[in-house]
Amino acid sequence: MFGGNVSLFRYLTAIYVYSDLEVDYGSELHASIVYAALTVDKELQPDKVKRQMSISDGKLLARVS
Repeated sequence: MFGGNVSLFRYLTAIYVYSDLEVDYGSELHASIVYAALTVDKELQPDKVKRQMSISDGKLLARVS
């Protein structure tokens, strides 16, 4: 992709497990390109996995739960 710094955090609270992913692409344009490429993919198990994504300050923010 376009590179950038990656931070991955995993949380366990009761039985709710989720991962937050933040990738800094350095520009809104690059983050938007990656976001657009990822949003066309349908979740393979939508009843088990939820994916939320957004863009902020050139970063792609994603939560998978």
